Amino acid sequence: MILNRKKKGVTLIELVIALGLLAIVTSFIFSFFFSNERKLEEINTRSDLQYEAKVILDSISKHAMAATKCKVDKE
Repeated sequence: MILNRKKKGVTLIELVIALGLLAIVTSFIFSFFFSNERKLEEINTRSDLQYEAKVILDSISKHAMAATKCKVDKE
């Protein structure tokens, strides 16, 4: 007797393989995002330091332009 089975659904093996592949792809995506997040934080820190240095240099320049005399100490 020949059984005529129509294939419906997925087998347990197919489900395990699909979940394994999903886990691998997800881990690659998360590692990509976390490495980019660290780089972004480094870039933001560097940008903040450059901005603070510019503010300090502008302040020194403003005070130097407003100076009326300059005194040099000889040692």
